[in-house]
Amino acid sequence: MTDEKASKKRSIKFKYRSTVSVSERRTKILNVHLCNSETLHHTTISKIGDSAFAIQVHSEDLLSCDDVARETRSSFHRNGVLCIRSDRPYIEEGFEAIVKRATKLEVKEQIAKTTDGETVIYGRRFQKLNQGKTLDRGRYNFFAHFHTDDSYVETPALATALYGQTLPPSGGGDTEFISMAEAWKLLPTKTRSDIENNNLRVIHGVDNRGAFPPRESPNIPTTGPLAPIARLPDVFHKIRSIHPVSHLPALYFDLDRAKTVAGMSEDEGKQFLSQLQSW
Repeated sequence: MTDEKASKKRSIKFKYRSTVSVSERRTKILNVHLCNSETLHHTTISKIGDSAFAIQVHSEDLLSCDDVARETRSSFHRNGVLCIRSDRPYIEEGFEAIVKRATKLEVKEQIAKTTDGETVIYGRRFQKLNQGKTLDRGRYNFFAHFHTDDSYVETPALATALYGQTLPPSGGGDTEFISMAEAWKLLPTKTRSDIENNNLRVIHGVDNRGAFPPRESPNIPTTGPLAPIARLPDVFHKIRSIHPVSHLPALYFDLDRAKTVAGMSEDEGKQFLSQLQSW
């Protein structure tokens, strides 16, 4: 990855979801900060449960304490998942301000060019998912499997911000995360060598038309107002990606958008990616 491309990836994508919760069991303290001797303001950045890559911090502390914000940003990029705790309801602007302070990332404008050169907006600045309704079965299936956002564009966002606006009395189901940096380390040595030595890249598209059943694809119509989005070009992403801030190697592919592996037949590429997913 070039420095230019890495710098472009330092952006964030916002999503609001109707149900978001994170399992929390015991916490392990990482750092306790003293902002200044006058206020004696303490903040704890801690692990979430037994997770090796998820941390949490209280949002009001991010607004009031520079050293907490700096340590939160550093911990976020090292770990990959940040849960910002707050009892305060936020409107879009307030939520954006908190996330920017916690990550120092800018909101990504979701604009791309189609294969025929037309500039299209392929997503809203703030996506409101499932607003005012429950997930129907088809919609649920599309989000039920592991995926990574923005994989179908040349420069994906570095992070996604999720904000649960309305939770059911039960608290909702867990939102589960996978560390692809840890996944890379767990691959067999030969598989890692094959990926690196052959510089393998995955072809991603905005709609892979159900390439990996039983996963569902978005089935974007080729006529009507969404047709320009269906004409977004395929993009190539290295399977072994380097995080532009932490510089850690990680797996990068998304079976919701992947089509095959460049240099392999379509079936061979699908089989290879399915095997990676199963490890």
